[in-house]
Amino acid sequence: MGKCVTAIFILVFLAYNLLGAGIFMLLEESEEKQLRDDLFKVAEALGYGPDYCSKEPPANVANTTFGFHAIEDIVKERLTNLSTASREENMSKIVLTERELRALVCRITDVTEKAVKHGLDPHSTRNNSSPIDWGSLSGTLHFCMTVLTTIGYGHISPSSEAGRVFCVVYGFFGVPLTIAFVSLLGEGMRGIHDRAAAAALRGNHRWGPDATRRAIGALFIGLGSLLFIFVPSVIFSIGEGWSYVESLYYTFVTLSTIGFGDYVTGRQRGVKYHHAYQGFKGSWLYSGLAFVALVFFAMTQAVNEARKRMEKRIETRRVQSTRVAGPSGESKGSSRIQKENTAMPSVG
Repeated sequence: MGKCVTAIFILVFLAYNLLGAGIFMLLEESEEKQLRDDLFKVAEALGYGPDYCSKEPPANVANTTFGFHAIEDIVKERLTNLSTASREENMSKIVLTERELRALVCRITDVTEKAVKHGLDPHSTRNNSSPIDWGSLSGTLHFCMTVLTTIGYGHISPSSEAGRVFCVVYGFFGVPLTIAFVSLLGEGMRGIHDRAAAAALRGNHRWGPDATRRAIGALFIGLGSLLFIFVPSVIFSIGEGWSYVESLYYTFVTLSTIGFGDYVTGRQRGVKYHHAYQGFKGSWLYSGLAFVALVFFAMTQAVNEARKRMEKRIETRRVQSTRVAGPSGESKGSSRIQKENTAMPSVG
């Protein structure tokens, strides 16, 4: 592929990402605003402040069961105080009927489930919330990349019918385009490897060709792992507040397209991520996918070659055992004994 055609293809791919991000923003932004507003209203109605979820729970609430018993005791105490109150200031401030309490619980549960389903931290408040997904270019671009690369974390998903239909069409045409783009990056990396191997073969006179190629391959995998796995894990550990093991786990799960979704970057409440960090994630994702695909392809080739060698070895042993055996499948020794027994006269 010529340089001009390659440049045009890269521009088309980037434009496809931006186009998808813009359309998803147009289709899903209003739904996200409504969901965030509903969650914030529930938090405000319950008296949650900006730092509510960062506070330690009361010391006397040791576990969930005890907590429910404590709530029951408080309600009983307030009902008793209400029945015996003679003055207005002695009356309990909050008294709910069973129907009102059920309605409140259902409302909180419904909003919380929707928030979790669509990637919004249910502990969010107006002043301390998860980053906006559909209303920001970085959020929609990140979603487009998870669709096109088939990683599919599942942390956010379209909530409107139009958004879901467009997601099907966008992924149907975008996934093959992304495979071609990642293959293009992989070809570039393979070219670097081949040129390095050729230079090593020309300059090395002590090692054999096979040993030189293996050494260059090991060096290529080592440097690539450092560049696309170990160093990014350090960056994600700093940027997301994860341990290094968590970051390493996230890096592998992402680049292998397993995509559990238990760890996703850019989801912390109250954190404004820098544009350079967002750009790094995008470039790392596509280039890292190309590198891991090359490594997996090389491992697959090695497994297939080992399987073929094993099959060839088994076939060789089978042929050798067939040659040792006679025409009827018996060994030469047993055939000779049978002939001698046949030549002996019958005694009976």
